[in-house]
Amino acid sequence: MDPTELISTGGLNCVFVAVGYRLNIFGFLAGDALREESGGREVGNYGLWDQRLAIEWVHENIAHFGGDPNNLILSGRSAGAYAVQAQVLFDFRAAPDVIDAGSRELFQKLVMYSNAIPTQPKSPEDCQVQFDEVCAYFGIAKEAPSEEKLEQLRKIEAKALCDAIMKLEHHTFRAVTDGVFFQPGISEYFRDGSFAAEFKRRGLRLFIGEVRDENTLYAVTNSPDPNRESFRLQVENYYSPATTERLMRHYALPSTDKKEEWQAVFGNLIADGQVRAPSRFLVKNLLDHGVGINDVWRYLIAYRLSFITDQVAPASFGVSHAMDRPIWK
Repeated sequence: MDPTELISTGGLNCVFVAVGYRLNIFGFLAGDALREESGGREVGNYGLWDQRLAIEWVHENIAHFGGDPNNLILSGRSAGAYAVQAQVLFDFRAAPDVIDAGSRELFQKLVMYSNAIPTQPKSPEDCQVQFDEVCAYFGIAKEAPSEEKLEQLRKIEAKALCDAIMKLEHHTFRAVTDGVFFQPGISEYFRDGSFAAEFKRRGLRLFIGEVRDENTLYAVTNSPDPNRESFRLQVENYYSPATTERLMRHYALPSTDKKEEWQAVFGNLIADGQVRAPSRFLVKNLLDHGVGINDVWRYLIAYRLSFITDQVAPASFGVSHAMDRPIWK
């Protein structure tokens, strides 16, 4: 995210820190071999650990750059918004042997553009099929010892790993419920008011929203072939098999083999799951459990900026996911 215009033209008075962290296979690969290596503790979520380290570093050092360590704002768009909520949950729920009281409560405000956490992330067991597929792609035997698998994977050049990702059936690497960074029971933690109570106790504030046509970009991004098996596979790239099964009961699949019809259903399912439902649930949950309305701000962008021409994106996309990017710049 480039904040130049936000700071210069918009007059935002801040020190902006953009955090680099590990993505895709480097940031979120999970499986038995990696869990064994950690002694049965954390697995996957390496990109989220990178972010946490950055939060701690900024809190400790931002005063040297003219910033205020007591006014830290976590901000992100799309997967970055998901990560903001993940960092909040970690700070709220992590065990004392992971972070002590003195290392918590490092941020005061949250900004989440077009994403939130919709459901419990996959378990390491759910992710094993992806780990096995990566190994098989590179000719690493499934029956090889865990140490050997990791040793061979770490010998592969980064470019080769990146090039392989979109050739995999399970090509999307996401957060994992490892019991260390991500705790189980997220839904219950929200529904019983625990999240809102801690949010309120800390005096946090939230700015969250979406664009009008979130679904149109999702519809053509890693979309399925026009059949049920492909549709299920692409949904499972986002969610656990159990969550996928529940979701598919609520979306009528096309009776034709027209790809655009399958794309439309897929786009709506993913937009509902990644943006609309979780962001609206988060806002409602906070307000229903006593957080003041002045501490929760929500927006909807329904305006297509004039320079987003048909050459940039077809008019049929409307105001799609990520089209608000220039506003926040």
